[in-house]
Amino acid sequence: MKIPHFMTLDSFKLWNVPEEFDLEFFYIYMKNNEFTEVRLHFGLPLSDGYKIRLNSVIDEIIAAQNHDYFVPWIDFDGMDEEKFDQLESVFYQV
Repeated sequence: MKIPHFMTLDSFKLWNVPEEFDLEFFYIYMKNNEFTEVRLHFGLPLSDGYKIRLNSVIDEIIAAQNHDYFVPWIDFDGMDEEKFDQLESVFYQV
């Protein structure tokens, strides 16, 4: 996030993202992101608390009426299949 050109990247993909990833800080960026396709796949292990927060972020994205930001792709082991499908639909719709 401190890289000067980070906000202008076309694509940003991370796989096996650990729980130490600062989701709160990155979520602020994601809600203001208009240019970068973001894909995050979280690795194992993840605590129940972190999964709850991930689900909360995903629920907020799905529920939003207007996506004036580039919707991120978020995936983690154990993610509810219906929620995955809903997020996928929003991701490809915008």
